[in-house]
Amino acid sequence: MKSKVKATVVNTYLYGDIDKDFNNLKSAIFSNKSSDIIVFSEVCLSNFKDKIQHDQIINEIADISKNNNIIIVVGIDEIINNQKYNSAYLFDDGEYKIYNKVHLVFDEVGDYASGKSFPVFDTKIGKIGLMICYDAIFPESARCLRLNGAEIICLLAQWTKQENQYWDIVTRVRAKENWVYLIASDDMNEGCGRSMIVGPDGNILSNTKKSKPFDFSTTILDGNRLDKLKKTNPTVNWIKLRQPEKYKIISQD
Repeated sequence: MKSKVKATVVNTYLYGDIDKDFNNLKSAIFSNKSSDIIVFSEVCLSNFKDKIQHDQIINEIADISKNNNIIIVVGIDEIINNQKYNSAYLFDDGEYKIYNKVHLVFDEVGDYASGKSFPVFDTKIGKIGLMICYDAIFPESARCLRLNGAEIICLLAQWTKQENQYWDIVTRVRAKENWVYLIASDDMNEGCGRSMIVGPDGNILSNTKKSKPFDFSTTILDGNRLDKLKKTNPTVNWIKLRQPEKYKIISQD
């Protein structure tokens, strides 16, 4: 991981109007052009008029990413070949990678296709993994990303207001138990609206104001901290202490 990464997380407020939501997203990006990475919430772009508009917006974000030398992570609700996907796009240097949500919540099952794996993407700032909302409830999601080499996990969410009290717990534990930086963006309209950046020790490094739409929070991630796990005494290194041969029940249906 790069030794110093300027990371920004955004509290979105989604209107469900693709033009309005896209303009708000662009405004937030241009307000944080000096960041190395900026993360937005789950499905913050949806209700595309048609495939042409979908592709035009994807290409425009890719161009903004390249022209401003910034990694942009965006949640997109999309239909491809008549199949719905809850996707997270990672834009880097004019190109993009896609993660499809693996753990579908009850009202998505049957309507959306589920992702097949937890890929980790090499970027100019380090190795980045993506999760979407309900994925965070399952500790296996973040653990798979960490074992696949993730140094930063971006969590895109619409964390329900009824589950507000668990948001801090889930985000902090996922960062701590995997020794990763976690950048978690939430939506204010559908979600509880408290985006945050968490350090590998589970402490919150920065967070947005819950009552302010499109508020953003920026902090510096210290890549050198992640070396601590690699250099620490083996007796306190959780990677070396894992016993996967005893976890076989986890993979059973």
